[in-house]
Amino acid sequence: MLLIHLDIIIVFVIFILVLLILSGFVSLCERKVLAIVQLRVGPALFLFGILTPITDGIKLFVKFTLFIIGFDGIYFLFGLSITLFCIFFPWFFLPLGFIILFDKGFSILFLLSIHLVCNVFSVFLVGCFLFSSCFVYLATMRTLFFSIISESALLILLYCFYLLDFYSFFGIKDLCVNQLSLFNCFLLGILFFVTFWITLLCDGMR
Repeated sequence: MLLIHLDIIIVFVIFILVLLILSGFVSLCERKVLAIVQLRVGPALFLFGILTPITDGIKLFVKFTLFIIGFDGIYFLFGLSITLFCIFFPWFFLPLGFIILFDKGFSILFLLSIHLVCNVFSVFLVGCFLFSSCFVYLATMRTLFFSIISESALLILLYCFYLLDFYSFFGIKDLCVNQLSLFNCFLLGILFFVTFWITLLCDGMR
């Protein structure tokens, strides 16, 4: 029994590491596109800048020292810890092959709740307690206002998306079972593609 849980933990640790690497290469692709638009070379470390995300990640963890007047490190580290927890913890609710660790019937609702906490509470904690400047407060309130508006619209969109084929809005197992139908895969595949790009647009604008 212990070996089974150890295998699952190893799989998800590898999964999180791959997720971090892919996030770094997404940022590399974004920088390359911006460089092409501005007629620049962009990141050029090794082959087409392929080592740039790895070196940026190493510098991020090695040189993580901030010297700011009025800085309170406890609130900042607590906000970062909540953000990292909210980013990585929902992956344990997603099916990896036939493995679903924490599916208790309310997976999708819990995922959306964690997503809201990550986007609202962490920004509020870091922005309002890190600096003592009124401009930082105004920027934080603006970010929170736009986050609440965009998240509310996306929740309504996802709700309509799940109700279209009578999916359960709470369990992710029902979603996986209903995707076995060819009609559901075709129709909701197109809707998921559109929803995915709308989500990317909203997050990018924010």
